[in-house]
Amino acid sequence: MAGSLLLPLGEVIAWKCAGTTQAGLVAALKAAGLDAGIARELAPRNAFSRALKKLDDSRVIRQTAEDAKSISFQFTREAKIGSEFQYSLETVLTLDKHTGRIDCPLEALATAARTELDAAFENRTAADVTAIVQRVIERNGDLFPIRPQGGCYFVPQVHAALVDQVQASSGASMALLCGSP
Repeated sequence: MAGSLLLPLGEVIAWKCAGTTQAGLVAALKAAGLDAGIARELAPRNAFSRALKKLDDSRVIRQTAEDAKSISFQFTREAKIGSEFQYSLETVLTLDKHTGRIDCPLEALATAARTELDAAFENRTAADVTAIVQRVIERNGDLFPIRPQGGCYFVPQVHAALVDQVQASSGASMALLCGSP
């Protein structure tokens, strides 16, 4: 009987990543020889959704209208007076969905909204980076979740070079913790 060679079937990978900047993410992908186009910039609508979370201190923010060009939000002040909450209309803010321009009669709120919107465009969260790692591997190889919740994946050995390539981009934004089973 001839001898046999047992080859690994693949790698089990998991990653832990912090947020990064859009520029850092693009640079990391390019440095690793990966398609930087996969790290698309956020659409103004999505970036503004993140920005709104920073603006909701003592106010209720609700979308009131949307058309092909813009979205309007009502900002309502919330105050507890005695044992009751009272609400008063603060302003209406409008976001241009294509350009990201913000129109608001209250200049202080418009400035705060622009600052938060700019930060949302620039900063990518750990969830953004994770989605990009998944997209890179799924587009160029195979990625099989080991757990229904995700977080730990099997990559067949045939795609080991791709895992190494993604791991090479870890200096700026992606830290892959890889090991063979």
